Amino acid sequence: MSPSQQNVPPGCPNSVLRIIIENMIYPITLDVLHQIFSKYGSVLRIVTFSKNRQFHALIQYPDTLTATTAKAALDGQNIYNGCCTLRIDFSKLSNLTVKFNNEKTRDYTRPDLPSGGEGEVSGSSNVPDLSAALAGIPPALLQTPALANLRAAIVALANSNSGATGTTAQGAVVLVSNLNEKV
Repeated sequence: MSPSQQNVPPGCPNSVLRIIIENMIYPITLDVLHQIFSKYGSVLRIVTFSKNRQFHALIQYPDTLTATTAKAALDGQNIYNGCCTLRIDFSKLSNLTVKFNNEKTRDYTRPDLPSGGEGEVSGSSNVPDLSAALAGIPPALLQTPALANLRAAIVALANSNSGATGTTAQGAVVLVSNLNEKV
C-alpha cells in the first residue's frame, strides 16, 4: 500500500475509514470486513495491518457520505457476540493505493493485480496444522460447533502471538475439557 500524497486533517470526514478491532478473539479476514462494510456501499479498497499488537484496517469508499454512514452505523459494534469490537475513525489518508490483491490488501476495482508482494508471505500462515492433534477425535465430534470454536480460538491465539515480526510464540498451550466423547 502506498498512501496518497494528499492527507486530510485528523478526524475530518473523508472516504477512507481507519478501523481498529479491539478484543479480537476470532481472526478477521478481508472477506469478513468486505461483507460487513459493503452493506453501506461499494467498498473500493481494504488494507489490513498490525500496529502496537492491534489489528487495523483501512477501508476506502467512493465518497465521504458513504464512509460517514458506515462509520455512524458500525462504530462500537461487535463483529461477533461480545468480541471483535469495531473502533472507527476517519483516516488522515484521502486515497489508498493497493499494489497486490492478497490476504492483507485488496483493490476491488482492480482484480487484475498480482497476488504476491516482496516481503509478504502468500499462501501460508502462522496457524499450526491441527490434523495431528485432531487425529484421535471421533469424526462426528469434529463437526460440532464446540470444535469449530476451538479451532477459531487456536487460530486467534496463533495470530495474536505472531506480532509484527511474523514469528510465532513457542510453547503456547490450549487446554480443552468437557468435550462429549459420545457424539
